[in-house]
Amino acid sequence: MDIRNEAEMAIGDTQQVLQAATAWMGSFIATDQRKDKIIQKDGSFIAILIDGDGAKFADQYLRTPLEGGPVAAQALKQAVRDYLQTDTHDFNTEEIPIIVRAYANLNDLARSLRLSNVIDRDEDMRIFAEQFTNSRAEVDFVNVGRGKENADSKLRKMLNHYLRNLQCKKIFVACCHDNGYLQYVSSISFIS
Repeated sequence: MDIRNEAEMAIGDTQQVLQAATAWMGSFIATDQRKDKIIQKDGSFIAILIDGDGAKFADQYLRTPLEGGPVAAQALKQAVRDYLQTDTHDFNTEEIPIIVRAYANLNDLARSLRLSNVIDRDEDMRIFAEQFTNSRAEVDFVNVGRGKENADSKLRKMLNHYLRNLQCKKIFVACCHDNGYLQYVSSISFIS
């Protein structure tokens, strides 16, 4: 065989490999795009983050902790669903899961609520938190223990986590008592 024939065969082989690689890459890209759509649609959720040390639940729920905890969780989720009905979105507001995380120092919060005559006993706050948590699998009231910034720190970490999660479609944050959040939230760049 002469060198010219060998070169033509090598070029032909290279073109076949290139065509196969191009077809494989096209298939890979299409599959990756489908996967991204599935991840963004099927695993979508809404997050609600609450600094419970300052954004206190309504007295009516706290005063009857056994019934108030589950009712508060349901009322919170329903209020978000009602809000989402008026908002423009690309998801079904009735079906998308809503994850609720409330963070508080239960001992100090209970004492403060008792001294303010909102609850009768410190135990009422712990019962409320337990019933709130047990009302649904996606609802948690987390006792962060003593420490000035414990609830703030947890809320900020979870806010960062959810901001980076493509499946998280919206985040609602209740942190009304602390100006430290203003600077933190202002520093976040939002991409729509």
